[in-house]
This record gives sequence, C-alpha cells and structure tokens, in this order.
Amino acid sequence: MSFDPIYFLTPIVMILSFGVVYKLVNCVKVLVFSALGFFIAIILKVLVQFFTLSYLVSINNLVILGLYYGLQTSMFEVGLAYAFARLGRLKNGWGYGASLAMWENAVLISIPALFTYMIYYFYPFQQSVPSQLEYPVIQALPIIGLSILERISSLLIHSSWGYLSVLSVITRRKRIMLATFPMGFVDFLVPFTKYFETLKFELIVFGIALICLIVAWSLGRHYRSTSSKGT
Repeated sequence: MSFDPIYFLTPIVMILSFGVVYKLVNCVKVLVFSALGFFIAIILKVLVQFFTLSYLVSINNLVILGLYYGLQTSMFEVGLAYAFARLGRLKNGWGYGASLAMWENAVLISIPALFTYMIYYFYPFQQSVPSQLEYPVIQALPIIGLSILERISSLLIHSSWGYLSVLSVITRRKRIMLATFPMGFVDFLVPFTKYFETLKFELIVFGIALICLIVAWSLGRHYRSTSSKGT
C-alpha cells in the first residue's frame, strides 16, 4: 500500500480558506495585526516549551501539564490577540477572530502538512509513510472528517476570543477579557488526548468551541444593546 492522495483534501481545503477569509475580512490591516498577534504568540510558546517542557513532562502529572499548556495559550494567544486588537484599533471583531484561525489552520498547520504529504506521495521510498495515511478511501474519510472537525473547532474558538478582544477594545471594558482568557484553557486537554477515542475527544473540543461562540455572541449582543440604549 502507498499514500492515498485523498489525504491532500484537508490541507488544500484549509489553504483555500485563506482566500475565503480574505474576501470576508477585506482589510489588510486586520490580517496584518492578526498575523503579528498569532505568530508572536506561537514563537513565545515555542521558546517557553523549549526551556521548560522536559521538566514539566518529568513531573508526570497530567493536570499540571494541562495547566501549563492552557496558561500559555491564554497568556500568549489570547493576551496578544487583545494587545494587537488594541494596538491596531481594530473594529472588525469576527473578521479579526477568523483571521487568527486562518493563520493557524491555513498556514501554520496546513502548509507544512501539504509539503509532508507531497513527499509521502512523490517520494514514498525515501520517507516511511505512517500506516494511517495508507488506509483506503472508505477508512480514510472518517479520519479526514475528524481532522476537518478539529479545524472547525479551532475556527470557532479563535473567532470567539478574537471577537471579544475587539469588543473589549471598542467598548473600553477590559472586564470582557475575564470571559475571554479562560477560552485558552481548551489546551488543558492536550495531555489527555491519548486517553480518549479520537471521535470522543474531537466532539468534546467541538462542544467547548460552541460554548465559546455562544459566550462571545451573547456578550456582543449584551454590549451592543447597552451601547444603543446609551445613545
């Protein structure tokens, strides 16, 4: 058996979403500030983990490790999303949040995945292909579906904290961030991945993503109605 080209579907769909987000956002400023906030956060997380991850893993405590990942995401990804929304004086909250998700889904994850899959496909004898990437189409489709569900969850979560970051800036109510920072703790679940079936784990994350979206929508509706009453 060899690498099945159907696996190209996930990274290609995610990369094409770049164009969709750009069309919807239609603002280079939002894309630039979201890129700065996202990639600086990722660099900081990489640096922190480079110096501290091995020690945390040696403690062999899943709760501590979960808090370790969750705190980093809240401090760096959510914190810098707010900082750059404020620095750029951004107004398009949902566009900003979708852009944050796009940099993760379409660039950070999908582009490297696409190149890796190309190596597996065109040079199968130079690189050992993981067994799950050799499954026939019938077995491959559920795996592809779960990977797309994972990216949808990422879209919902990033969109939620991106929107609330902009809402906090626009309304000048920093307390909105009290509802935003906990969203980063979705990464608390990372160390527990191997203890769940993939389907169950992705459904749990998707459920958390929906809660984040509901919280963001509800707070946005509340503060919009408050502002309209004030005028």
